[in-house]
Amino acid sequence: MEKDTQQIPHPIITGGSRIFLFTDILLLAFSLLFSYLLTHDFSPSQEAIDQFIHILPFFLVIQIFFFFLLGVYRSLWRYSGPSDLLLLLQGIFFNLAFWSLAEIGLRTYLVSPRLIELFNAGMAGSTRILFIGYTPDQLMVPYSVVVLNAILGFLLTGGTRMLGRVWVEMKRREETPNPKRLLIIGAGNHSEGALRELKRNPSLPFQPVGIISEIPNRTGLKIHGVKILGEIQDIPSILERVKADEILIALPSHSGKLIRDIIRLTEPFTVKIRTLPAMEDFLEGKIKINQFPEIKPEDLLGREQVDIDTRAISAYLENKTVLITGAGGSIGSELCRQISSFNPARLVLLGGGENSIYEIEIELNHRFPGLQTLPVICNIQDKIRLNQIFDKYQPDVVFHAAAHKHVPMMELNPGEAIKNNIVGTINVAEAAQAAGTQRFIFISTDKAISPANVMGASKRAAELAIESLSQKSQTLFAIVRFGNVLGSRGSAIPLFQRQILWGGPITVTHPEATRFFMSIPEAVKLVIQTGSMADKGGIYSLDMGEPVIISEIARNLVSMAGLEPDSDIEIRYTGLRPGEKLVEESVTAGEGILPTPYPGIYQLSTDAVDGIQFLKKVDELKAWIQTEHTAAETLQKIQTLIELGVHHP
Repeated sequence: MEKDTQQIPHPIITGGSRIFLFTDILLLAFSLLFSYLLTHDFSPSQEAIDQFIHILPFFLVIQIFFFFLLGVYRSLWRYSGPSDLLLLLQGIFFNLAFWSLAEIGLRTYLVSPRLIELFNAGMAGSTRILFIGYTPDQLMVPYSVVVLNAILGFLLTGGTRMLGRVWVEMKRREETPNPKRLLIIGAGNHSEGALRELKRNPSLPFQPVGIISEIPNRTGLKIHGVKILGEIQDIPSILERVKADEILIALPSHSGKLIRDIIRLTEPFTVKIRTLPAMEDFLEGKIKINQFPEIKPEDLLGREQVDIDTRAISAYLENKTVLITGAGGSIGSELCRQISSFNPARLVLLGGGENSIYEIEIELNHRFPGLQTLPVICNIQDKIRLNQIFDKYQPDVVFHAAAHKHVPMMELNPGEAIKNNIVGTINVAEAAQAAGTQRFIFISTDKAISPANVMGASKRAAELAIESLSQKSQTLFAIVRFGNVLGSRGSAIPLFQRQILWGGPITVTHPEATRFFMSIPEAVKLVIQTGSMADKGGIYSLDMGEPVIISEIARNLVSMAGLEPDSDIEIRYTGLRPGEKLVEESVTAGEGILPTPYPGIYQLSTDAVDGIQFLKKVDELKAWIQTEHTAAETLQKIQTLIELGVHHP
């Protein structure tokens, strides 16, 4: 046991550094000799020669001692860099200080009358013992020699290390044949770090061929020997000239417009686009900085990082029982991940699909081993089962993310949209009220704004149902609307990516169709933040930025894959599907926008809801869907219900 706990001592010198120890001794000896020759015009006196011979052993021992003391020979020489040069400089400085102080002390000794008197009175033997067999003048090195030797010693010892590093890099380059020609966008700290990484790790399959500056008037300057060739508008002509294989975007922050502009400028060329990893991903170890990952669809949005009030969120989530419906879905699973970081007492994962619930449970158990996760399989249309679950777990907070969300599919199955999105939402909300839930956050959609399809209308009706229930409830409710999320299951982006892998075509509904997009993590952060403001059925909208043209995203995805739109991959327009809008809205008619304490979240001022009448009509709707109806009939029925809800009779 004692042997296991014993620490292994650090070596004072690594195997490869023995070579540098030997070369340092030779170079330092040469440095001292050259300093004597230079200060004596290459015609040293016999006295100077004797002094050099006497002083050389002491000088080498003391200098190497300082190098050992600082750990110079513990470094792996093949990775020598600025930090190693700094250690050498410190060791040289200590040696310079030692001999400078020695020169001052010896000079003081020689001019002291008392010491000279003692020396002449028979202390010579003792004095020679004090100076290890030498007289003081033999050890008193001229200050000019000491300073010149320090300069030469640093240049020689540091130079050999840099030459060794260059040799290693050249050998590694030989081991990495045909590196990809890399054009870097950005002329700041991020591009400098990327170039430094490429120099430090020559095994990376990239050869930087130039830099494009985002800042004017830097053309012609260099970073780590790589020339700035122009500015962003010059990308096409620069690509023609340097024949780059790939582009690395090395900017600290960038807008979606900038990314789209870069992709547009590179569209005629078959180049892949990469980006530096986000710093938080790098620090968390999710990605290595030298991987230079390919650009992601969310980079097309280029939205600013969302800042949240963790104190307000912790106040309503920490040590609480949190239940999430649709926990295995795109939004629900991200809610699970982010909520888990706020230390809830337990997390109830409710969903209708056992595989998706199993997957998120396994992930949470791995990432948050101390968290109690409770997987529950339940269809939210099953009111009795829901009441049993809520009575058993007594959740303090509920996030309701379960829904049927595919517009064309709900046009073909309109009754199911009513059952799940309206009736199911009411079932969950009523079960929460009965169990004494403190907060209830309902995930809605921008398609509920002036709904033109069954799915959007069903979500708007569900909003009004929540507002109705909140009027006589102790539970605090919040309704959160946001648009499309990049990468969610069944959304356009994953479909486009699959179609690219299949070789095309990419199917787009209309060349001018626009949608609002957010990344899943961003949307969920804002949803969780909204939960801290829950009140009596307030509707909150997330700032989704500017609408994005769908066909432009499709073309950008093709270019990001290093292919050419319309040539390598066909873009085929199929026409708007049933229930789809050409342009989506952010606010419905009659709704006002009110600011909240949190950027990116707005509260909507809406018409009052006649809750009693509305819920009665919902009961009639339940009976109505027992028979088959078309999408148009169902949409008309729900819209009539919505009009009743927002206008007093």
